[in-house]
Amino acid sequence: MTSINSYAFKGCENLTTVQIKTAKLTTVSAHAFKDCTALSKVELPSGIMSFGADVFAGCEKLTAVYYGGTAEAWGEMTVGTAIIYFYTEEEPTETGHYWHLVENVPTPWDQK
Repeated sequence: MTSINSYAFKGCENLTTVQIKTAKLTTVSAHAFKDCTALSKVELPSGIMSFGADVFAGCEKLTAVYYGGTAEAWGEMTVGTAIIYFYTEEEPTETGHYWHLVENVPTPWDQK
């Protein structure tokens, strides 16, 4: 899988977590998860190069997006009120939201 098409999961009311592990994913198209009203957590790999508009529009319960790349690679993406966590293996020395794996589970580092 290299892309998630527009409206692919639109209105999936029972979708609570999205966990994408493939490094081949490069594109998440516009409105891919629009109105997934139960979606609360998303894990995305670092290789994503392009996000369409309003990927998470209407995902009112989305509180955390765990992204495998850096803040610079993420760019400007609107995900409502969710916190975007950026991956780092080392405990960060700067202020921000960062995560690492603990027993194969995305876990936020304590905020500084």
